Amino acid sequence: MDTKMILGFLLVGAVMLSACAPQQITVSPQPERNTLSVSGEGQLEVNPDKASITLAFVTNATTAKEAQDKNRAMSNAVVDALKGAGVKNEEIETIYYDLHQLWGWNQKTGERFDQGYELEHRMKITTTNLESVGNIIDLSIRSGANRVDSIEFGLTKPMERQAKGEALAKAAQEAAAKAQSIAANVGVNIGKVMRVSESAYYNPVVPSYRKEMMAAAAYDSAGAAPTPIGPQKLTVTATVSLDYEIR
Repeated sequence: MDTKMILGFLLVGAVMLSACAPQQITVSPQPERNTLSVSGEGQLEVNPDKASITLAFVTNATTAKEAQDKNRAMSNAVVDALKGAGVKNEEIETIYYDLHQLWGWNQKTGERFDQGYELEHRMKITTTNLESVGNIIDLSIRSGANRVDSIEFGLTKPMERQAKGEALAKAAQEAAAKAQSIAANVGVNIGKVMRVSESAYYNPVVPSYRKEMMAAAAYDSAGAAPTPIGPQKLTVTATVSLDYEIR
């Protein structure tokens, strides 16, 4: 075989082996940077601009259909009354619906027995007219609602975004001021911000609504004032954490 041909085969083989061999990549280690970590908190008190009232309709009957029919009549009467008072259809929503059979237990025979059916239907009414909350509760109880499970005051999405933005601004200013103060007192200079993390939240106000208040709401006397329900202010809390480069 020609010498040049042999050398050619050897060269091709060497290239193929090189392609199949595992590749090693060398990464130069990045120098560690000294950082200063600080955090700040900002709080903002705001008036709620939204209220949610959760009502419950509970009916019992011998058959499932009878329990459902009674519950439907009760809840429809309340919805019609609320709409007549100006509550919009999109402000009313069902959040829970449970129909189940009830059973009793005979201690003597050790057997269970049928006690009929129970249907629980919970409905949430959301309104931005906070002055109407007391009237909504009174009207619902008088129209047939069994329970007022909760009243919650909160923030609409636009108000929530605005309030959280202002609280975050306060938290960021506090964190930045801390960094400047610490750097000046320990004798270092700080550079750019290397990392930022944040969080913001608020807890809705949930006033207590006692059975006595339900009884008062059910009392339908001419010219009676609506049940007084006044919201408290909400506290929006934000936290900002900053990592500064130390130069």
